[in-house]
Amino acid sequence: EDRWLCTLLLQQGWRVEYNAASDAYTNSPQEFKEFYNQRRRWGPSTLANTLDLLHSGAETVKRNTSISMIYILYQIFTVASSILGPASVTLMVADYLVNLLKACVLPNLVDI
Repeated sequence: EDRWLCTLLLQQGWRVEYNAASDAYTNSPQEFKEFYNQRRRWGPSTLANTLDLLHSGAETVKRNTSISMIYILYQIFTVASSILGPASVTLMVADYLVNLLKACVLPNLVDI
């Protein structure tokens, strides 16, 4: 996997850069189901590679001059946000549904 290869290169001290002039040939998803499955695979893969980089963060900072401790802290914040973000939205929706139930359904049951 290319993402894991990049993580390994970074951990060994190599620099990975974006090159807009490069040509890459790939098979892109043609239907929504393929796209959804691709994204479902990439999510855990991204998290696993980021956690791998964080696990060796101090060593990677020593070996790789392109990676600083600020970048490692940014990645920690990114991982925390990717976990806490969906959880916060879920809690807000649940709270909204509970309040909606209290406001609309329960008062009507008391009147009966």
